[in-house]
Amino acid sequence: MPKKIYKSIAVVDVNKVVLQSKKVQELKNEQEARIRELNQWLANVKTDVESKSNNEEKQALVNEYNKQFAQKQNDIKAQYTAKLQTIEKSISELIAKIAEEKGYDIVLSKYITLYGGDDITDDVIEIVE
Repeated sequence: MPKKIYKSIAVVDVNKVVLQSKKVQELKNEQEARIRELNQWLANVKTDVESKSNNEEKQALVNEYNKQFAQKQNDIKAQYTAKLQTIEKSISELIAKIAEEKGYDIVLSKYITLYGGDDITDDVIEIVE
């Protein structure tokens, strides 16, 4: 079986594509809003704990709030990670689509390529959401 010779190679600046993505910006804004909500919740927790006069009661409340805080943090992280993975998959699919349409055999990251390759970054940015 003869070896395939790759003749056309493209490069793409994935970081630049991600930074230009509307979906990534929306996800960042959503994440910032969740963090603001969590900070507000923490302020309410602090007020609630400080209102207790009994140390045992305070400690029990702190323990309960610590559990709730850990769960809220995990939920925020899990939702962010899942959505980011979906966006990354979408971007990878767009890169593959453009590469195929333009007849490229291989697409490499711009940052690991020392020399050569046609830069298709702007083509990807034009259609990425």
